[in-house]
Amino acid sequence: MTNLIVRGGSSIVITLMMGIAEPTLPHDGTGFHDTATRHVFAQRKNETVSCSSEVFAVAKALPKLTYQCPANATSDSDDIILKSPERVKAFNRVIQALGSFTDSRWWNSSVTDLNSCYLRGSTGMLSADEKEHFSGSEYQAGLLGDSRLRLVVLADPCYQTSYNGANAFILYRKGENVYVTQVLDGYYSRLGKSIFLHLLYKNGRPSIRIETANISGMRPETLNYYFAIDKVTNKAVPRKLPRRSKVI
Repeated sequence: MTNLIVRGGSSIVITLMMGIAEPTLPHDGTGFHDTATRHVFAQRKNETVSCSSEVFAVAKALPKLTYQCPANATSDSDDIILKSPERVKAFNRVIQALGSFTDSRWWNSSVTDLNSCYLRGSTGMLSADEKEHFSGSEYQAGLLGDSRLRLVVLADPCYQTSYNGANAFILYRKGENVYVTQVLDGYYSRLGKSIFLHLLYKNGRPSIRIETANISGMRPETLNYYFAIDKVTNKAVPRKLPRRSKVI
């Protein structure tokens, strides 16, 4: 079901590698482009943020992870939750649902526009409160990526709810099919906005870096994970061991 399972108090940032540089967007120093930066630039460029009728029409609702919290769990940090059979079944349902996101119109819509519609829930301009939340430092977008590869972040209803407990899935689009890989299971962080996506394409194939951020000993810290797409299964597979680095 998954090639990499990450458990622990770290945030995530994913970078996709693109063969053609976009001079209007900064690099992160590794050659990757930060798809989260696109979101920030869009906020600066547009005075108003809205959900258009065209995007709302194709903004298929992201699935929710739903399961009954184990009655014998002593707290939301109890690892018993992670092993719950009901939770495993819920993951399978989510993966199946995400695999149905094959509409090219959804893929061709920007993640910023889609996230606007997901947040608002209807067409029209975001209210002042919605816009403040949307562009705020604590807003974690549920959807990151481009027209070929995306990361979906879903809240966990039972595990580490006090620390933004979440799970994440990579969606890779190839032809008319979408291949889903779970890359985060039982993830949590003290930071509200902790997941970012960076992409880089080489010879038409994506390389992926997931960088997570958290607060450790009152200091920010990041953790990087690298993935490639397997040529046979079209699933995300780890490229190398994670690298830990301090943020200054």
